[in-house]
Amino acid sequence: MKILFVVAVLVVGFALWPLGAGIVYNSVDPLIIDVVPGTDPVLGQCPDAPSHIIGAGKGLTLIRSTTSADGMLHMGITFNATGKAIDTNGGKWVLNDGDNFLSLNAFPGPDGSYEATATENFHLISQGSAKDIKVHAVMHIKVLANGTIAVNLERDRGASEFCEGIFAP
Repeated sequence: MKILFVVAVLVVGFALWPLGAGIVYNSVDPLIIDVVPGTDPVLGQCPDAPSHIIGAGKGLTLIRSTTSADGMLHMGITFNATGKAIDTNGGKWVLNDGDNFLSLNAFPGPDGSYEATATENFHLISQGSAKDIKVHAVMHIKVLANGTIAVNLERDRGASEFCEGIFAP
């Protein structure tokens, strides 16, 4: 599922790409923190949440591009978020999230393929005795010109990806 998100982010970034190089998109937007406890991945529940965690914050999205001497586009997308939340037990939480998406070759490459790596770091830090909720993932994908996924690697550490409960309002 994360790999599809990486592909979608790259497609959106490419669509916003102007001629030249530099910052393509820069926006600070509000976000909602909503982490639901439980063990059902179909419902998007977080097994590490002691109770329902709700809060708000802001996220900075930055899309940048560089055009190499041969005219090929290279993109990078960064998302950083901060916020505060409280759980239904009265526990306080602080959000720190940093995600990076980087196209490794031209987008698309001379042969029509593209390759990208994404790194995700989500930290919901308890201000009390509850265990911190952390998600760290590294994803790498290579998509051939015909749309076939040739490389799809994902390495996760920490809590379930369903614990990363940040959404646009």
